[in-house]
Amino acid sequence: GNDIFEYVYSEIAPGEYQIMAEAVDDEGYTTQSNIINITVLDQPKVSINTQTPQDDLIEGQTIVFSATVFDIDSEIDTARFFAGDSLIREIINPTSFGIIWSDIPQGSFDLRVEVIDDTGLKNSSPSVPIVIKAKPVFEIISPPLSEEFEAAPIYIEGDTIPFIIRAKDPDGVLDSVVLSLLDTTLAQIVERVPGSEGFATFRHDWISNKSGFRQFIISAWDNDSLFRSS
Repeated sequence: GNDIFEYVYSEIAPGEYQIMAEAVDDEGYTTQSNIINITVLDQPKVSINTQTPQDDLIEGQTIVFSATVFDIDSEIDTARFFAGDSLIREIINPTSFGIIWSDIPQGSFDLRVEVIDDTGLKNSSPSVPIVIKAKPVFEIISPPLSEEFEAAPIYIEGDTIPFIIRAKDPDGVLDSVVLSLLDTTLAQIVERVPGSEGFATFRHDWISNKSGFRQFIISAWDNDSLFRSS
């Protein structure tokens, strides 16, 4: 009778093959099938080159994100660069495998590169973990903000001007808030506040001892010596 025989050949190496089946009956007679020619393509290989100094990455910086790609039997059609599940950039018909990632956000990410060749085969690089530190954040409650002379709040010589600032460090400990008049430090308010506690309020009362237009700078510093200024 007619029977169907099946064999699964796993993990076959790339290359060209001639496949043939041979049947043997119980009397020792044999017969062979026609030869089928097949080609097994190799997946593209990809690995990340990016060397990431774990202690030096800060939000807002720019890093070079590159990869080495090898495909023995095809051309690369698409390269995709990911941070976690977020696609940073896709390049069609790439001639090189690198991007500049600007204004990097704070957080922990697994960098990886995915490539697809012109036969549709796809592969991803092993992930490279990075941690990007955050700068402190703050908001000025008082006095009202203004970058224009005409809209600036008006005080009289001898008035007490309350500076009220709310600040926090998202991923560490807020260390201090500094109030400056151009290059002159007027006050440094030191209070170590863990980011898990949210915003802390800082206040400094400054007496205006001379008439004229003033430009103040407020900076918030954390325990990693990172800062953000107004």
